[in-house]
Amino acid sequence: MKILHVLGAFLPPEERKYGLAQYELANALAEEGIEIHVILRGRHPSRQLINRINIWRIPRPFNLELFRIVRKVGPDLVNLDSTSGYAWALLAKSMGLFRKTLVVSLPHPTLGALKRCDRIPLSECSSDAIIEWASMLSSIARQQVLLSQADAIVVPSAFIKRDVERLCGQDPGKVNVVHYGIDSQLFRPLENKTRQRIRMKLEFAQNDLLLYVGHIGPRKGLLYLLEAFALLTRTRKMNLLIIGGLPKYLSLNAYANLFWKRARSLNIEANIHVMPYIRYRELPEFYNIADVFVQPSLYEGFGMAVAEAMACETPVVCTNVGFIPEISIDNRACVIVKEKDADGLVQSIVNLLEKPVEARDLGKNAREIIVRRFSWKKSAKELCKVYDKLID
Repeated sequence: MKILHVLGAFLPPEERKYGLAQYELANALAEEGIEIHVILRGRHPSRQLINRINIWRIPRPFNLELFRIVRKVGPDLVNLDSTSGYAWALLAKSMGLFRKTLVVSLPHPTLGALKRCDRIPLSECSSDAIIEWASMLSSIARQQVLLSQADAIVVPSAFIKRDVERLCGQDPGKVNVVHYGIDSQLFRPLENKTRQRIRMKLEFAQNDLLLYVGHIGPRKGLLYLLEAFALLTRTRKMNLLIIGGLPKYLSLNAYANLFWKRARSLNIEANIHVMPYIRYRELPEFYNIADVFVQPSLYEGFGMAVAEAMACETPVVCTNVGFIPEISIDNRACVIVKEKDADGLVQSIVNLLEKPVEARDLGKNAREIIVRRFSWKKSAKELCKVYDKLID
């Protein structure tokens, strides 16, 4: 089987986290004996082989060079990453430049995120931010056309499958769930001595430490985390560590400004520590030193950070989005709170901090579920079933 992936990002995890899922999944597919070709944007046309994966780079925007590559490769199907190469894919399909099959991998529908994310007051938005929101509306329209033309749609959770069917009007038989995987050898619990050594290096880690990993954006529910954190610091010495940053979307700058404005008004800014995106292989250390990992998201496609924290046996408090509804059996793997519920976050976090034995058992249960159910090898096998069904 010969597969061509058209992607927006594809980088080894040691470089950065963005594009991780595509990289790991392509590797796992190659190990299953699939011939993988990946097309990326690049400054100059080039070709290289990375871990049995053929990487083709072409200048932005995608141009006629891409048509030449498709004809040369002759794939059995094309797997498009969301709206990367949107116009090209529809044109190529109509011209018969590849066999009839087009698969679209969709982390989450833009419409779903837009409907559930925090609203930013217009007074907080610059003209650039308003233009960017308008661009998101355009993205929704493009995404809708692309999904309607796809022969199959691949999503990372049943939560997103329901949204694609309900919000985007897609046939349930066309939408396939292929979960992301977790490297449970990398993300694993460390010995107590190692944890203590790491914490001693960080001054802010001497008090109770809450951890959030991800960007500061409207669908992440961070304003409610700030409210909860302000209540917690009234009675406990506590710090919040945010590992993440601000994606290059203009509209999210307004949300970050709103985030820090709220933190200052609650008088908790000094207790919040933000680190830029760190090397991917350093993340397990931070999951391990956290007393509680918190993910207050309003919308998630999968929830990679939650799964990574669970694999490290870190107690997790999160909302019921992404893959969480599929494993939330009597809160055995994590503590689930309602969206936008600051009081619920406070109660759940305090319970875990005051009941360390229960917190430890929760972490062990979570890791067992992650190891058993989520690996890149399993993801590749699930995706191969989708491919086989289409090609046959």
